[in-house]
Amino acid sequence: MLEGLDAIDWSKLRHAYGEATDVPNQIRSLLSEDKKVRDDAMDELCGNILHQGTVYEASAYAVPFLQELLRAPATSDKIAIVVLLTGMACGNDVYHGILGNDKIIKGVTYEEMWRGILAKQGKVLEEEVEKGIQHAEATRLAVEKERHLLYPYLQDDEPFIRGMVAEALAGFPKYSHEILSLLENALVVENDENVRETMINTINILRENSQ
Repeated sequence: MLEGLDAIDWSKLRHAYGEATDVPNQIRSLLSEDKKVRDDAMDELCGNILHQGTVYEASAYAVPFLQELLRAPATSDKIAIVVLLTGMACGNDVYHGILGNDKIIKGVTYEEMWRGILAKQGKVLEEEVEKGIQHAEATRLAVEKERHLLYPYLQDDEPFIRGMVAEALAGFPKYSHEILSLLENALVVENDENVRETMINTINILRENSQ
């Protein structure tokens, strides 16, 4: 299992804290028999590839291995993996909300501040924004590729999980034909009002985007 991890040059990929060289060991540690090791690895992984709701270049590369763990019968803590995958499917790009942000910080707008920071690194804000958008889209598409792994969790015992899955599915309008029926069936038996609202919102988004 996870043999393909070493085929990727993680040193050339970036996450929230720099080079993504620590990601393979964090993913492998999710298979540990020690729950504390698994929990610590998941906390570190979330901080790296889904930092405060933001995804990075390395995020999309990690997704197939998380899906491999989710498919494996022996994997523990699958709920934590589902939470991470759904969060990444909905993740923002690195510079989300910076362009046009006129909030004043130390006498300059937020956008101007970031232009200055990036300029010192020889980078251009618009180019970095575009890279971030591409990384977020690559991550969403990676989760979408095995979206069926999330479907059973629409019936999870925890409302929080059902809601996260329903929200993530809104990002897959290409597959509305299969997702809508799942959501409509789940909605019939859903008794949590917040989850019902999320499901209805997703159904509306999918219907609108599939027309």
